[in-house]
Amino acid sequence: MSSVALSPDGHWLAVPGINEIEIYADRQGRLKKVQKLMGHSDRDDSVAFSPDGRRLASSSNDETIQIWEVEK
Repeated sequence: MSSVALSPDGHWLAVPGINEIEIYADRQGRLKKVQKLMGHSDRDDSVAFSPDGRRLASSSNDETIQIWEVEK
């Protein structure tokens, strides 16, 4: 089961998928894909933003955890 994450400021949404995480930004009331993170070798399960919204942690079925820098 996968989870999505909303950044603390409410402007970023992280959506895990198979071998990738897509980051969407709120642009004038619409979501726009702004970044794709790839690095896990299996399905991404969970994502969570840091309190300042600059980093994203992800876990995967490949039994790894990664920390990502989120583009602003």
